[in-house]
Amino acid sequence: MQTTVSSLCRSLALGATLASASVLTFPAVTAAYSGELWMDENVPANERVTTFKKIILFPMTGDSAYSVSYYHGGFDGALAAAMQKKVKNTNFFYFDDGGEAKLEKQQIFRDNPAYAALHQPFANEDARATAVYDATGAEGYLVPHIRLHKFQDDTAPERRLGVPMESYYVETEYDVEVSGKLGYRSWTQDHIIPAHPGRAEQLEIEATLYDAYTHKPAMTYLGDYRGGATTESFATVAQIFAIDWGKLKSAEQKRVPASAPTLGFREVTMPDDFAGDTFRQNAVWYAMKDEAARTLKHVRIDTAPDGGRYYVQGTLADAHIVETHHPSTCTTYRILERTEPFTRKDFKGVEHKMQRKYYTTGIRDEYGYTSFDCHVEATFELVEAATGRTLLRRMYMDTAGSCNDAIRKMLQHFYQDVDDAIGI
Repeated sequence: MQTTVSSLCRSLALGATLASASVLTFPAVTAAYSGELWMDENVPANERVTTFKKIILFPMTGDSAYSVSYYHGGFDGALAAAMQKKVKNTNFFYFDDGGEAKLEKQQIFRDNPAYAALHQPFANEDARATAVYDATGAEGYLVPHIRLHKFQDDTAPERRLGVPMESYYVETEYDVEVSGKLGYRSWTQDHIIPAHPGRAEQLEIEATLYDAYTHKPAMTYLGDYRGGATTESFATVAQIFAIDWGKLKSAEQKRVPASAPTLGFREVTMPDDFAGDTFRQNAVWYAMKDEAARTLKHVRIDTAPDGGRYYVQGTLADAHIVETHHPSTCTTYRILERTEPFTRKDFKGVEHKMQRKYYTTGIRDEYGYTSFDCHVEATFELVEAATGRTLLRRMYMDTAGSCNDAIRKMLQHFYQDVDDAIGI
């Protein structure tokens, strides 16, 4: 797929250049951020993530040397600041990164003996949970990890275009045009968009929030950035994580009749590359419940393991990243070259002060770039629990900025059909 070239630009160079043009250049880079949360709802409401008052943020881990050497402290501090601002009624404490302490009262300093146990390597999460609870009394702790962080060359090669140009003047009075285009000329100008260096970046961060008392995962998060390389990718993922966490709530419905039929949730068959990836699996599972709560108006959801008079099951057949190169292109715009005042008498002999405004065409270059999207293919079924009979089956195929954006869009359409099929 290629970007749509403006109707004023063509890829063939036709004709000779009759006049010079003003050229502006813009890096036409797009970026996509996304994030998905999962919260354990199989615990009492008073023990869920939304009730935690104190959380310890452990330093980022990951194999990327570039990230370890430069970004870790920046992400940890940015995450702590964002969480404190966006997640209400919860205090977040993060580890001293050796730099200037922006949240000094909420840092766990290396030289504080009370926190010595937290700076040691842990054999497993049971050991870490015990150390956190004993040293701080915090209900939970977050362990973020870099899944993927890589750069790739995204240089836009030189491109030659034939650009339709025009020049003309109009007559105005009190800045109002009172004529059409006069002295009109048009031609095709040979135009070269120079090569432009660039880099694309892909970043995936996963994070697990553990309950320090039970030692079990209470929440997982999967966030990513794909687009032009930027020093803001980690900080922006942190901001989105904090915003999503601040909005986190149980899958609850409003104004659904008590007599409405109930809908449960069963197995979702995942692609092979999802095997063992609890973060991606949790994101899909949580999206199924969350979109049901958001969309269904005449059916009540039942989150019990075998709940529901009816249930939904599905197959996620494919979910993979698609890279698309968009070549450099250009658009055109009108430039006012000069203004000439003149006077003209009307039929009554009254003199009017007027202007001639001379216009030509300017060219705006937009450098090529690589975009990243996710292609998803999925099937969802509505099944009657008592008989095992499939009442509704829908197959979907879509491409969106992230896999879960595409999946959520599919689920919205599916649940609308469910509402129509069995809702009261």
